[in-house]
Amino acid sequence: MAIWVLYPLGVQTVFHPQDAVGFQAWMQGLPVSRYITHQAAVAGFFTALMVLAGLSLLQFVVTLLIYRAVKFSFETWLLAFILIGGIGNGIWWLATGYWDLIGAFAGTTPLFLMVGCQTACEKFG
Repeated sequence: MAIWVLYPLGVQTVFHPQDAVGFQAWMQGLPVSRYITHQAAVAGFFTALMVLAGLSLLQFVVTLLIYRAVKFSFETWLLAFILIGGIGNGIWWLATGYWDLIGAFAGTTPLFLMVGCQTACEKFG
């Protein structure tokens, strides 16, 4: 489930690559700048894409290992949709008071990730 929580953050970071640059500066102990260069934004975008690819691969492996441990497959997409897509987007809507379409899309990405992982696990596993 930790991957389900991190995945929407990764998607939002793809939409806002300056967050990746700021996070990297913060991790290095540097001051976080309000303005970044175009080159830094492109680097942040590709870094966020690599992180999303890594999270997707990790989710696939974890799902595959769970399926092999219990020796059957079961549906987890509904749980991902309710916990992260439903409750997470609902909390955001209640806290901010407005509906954000791109944020809602990012919040439902664990659903798409789980459907893709389950399809791939059933085909390759």
